[in-house]
Amino acid sequence: MDWDTWIRQHLTKSKCAMAFWSATSVSSDNVRHEAVVAKQQGKLISVLLETLTAEQFPMGLYAQQAANLSGWNGDHSHEEWRKLRREFEAKLTPLWIRRQLDELEAELVGERTRREGAERRDRTMQAQIAKEVELQQALKRERNEALDEVAAIKSTVEKMTQARADATAKQAEAQQALKRERDSALDEVAAFKATELTQARADAEARAVELSQRLRRYARPRLKILHGP
Repeated sequence: MDWDTWIRQHLTKSKCAMAFWSATSVSSDNVRHEAVVAKQQGKLISVLLETLTAEQFPMGLYAQQAANLSGWNGDHSHEEWRKLRREFEAKLTPLWIRRQLDELEAELVGERTRREGAERRDRTMQAQIAKEVELQQALKRERNEALDEVAAIKSTVEKMTQARADATAKQAEAQQALKRERDSALDEVAAFKATELTQARADAEARAVELSQRLRRYARPRLKILHGP
């Protein structure tokens, strides 16, 4: 069996064919031809061992998705290595298993979606609870401030009421003092008037006595003249 026949038979029996592209492999006619055949059979997996430009890549194969291992250091968690692994596992896995895996993946996606929705609802509820707590705290602060204002107003009203009562008492006391002063002044005026009247009466009586005495003195000589000794 010649080499060409052997390669064709194994490409036909294989489930996937990996083409590792480098500056050397892209210049190989056999590698390019085998990659084209694998692509036509739907088995090709392209892997970049070096960074290649579109001009360096074989015609018709540049659009093929390729895992870029040019910077791979052997880390199995590397994203490009995981990409390659997913591609060849998908090629090697039987169809019925892939269907089950797809169903499980769909269930996982659905469960993840439901979990994310529940988490979003939980976050929304927590945000609402936090907002309500904040609102209650704000209302509590407003209530306390209102109570403080009411207490301040009540204290002010009590002080004003006390001041008004004190002013009323002082006014009543002042009125009583004025009344006493008025009554005292009236009493003094009445006493003064009574004293003046008494004095005037005494003066009038004294003058009347004096006038009566003078009249008597004046009347006696005339009587002597008229009647003789």
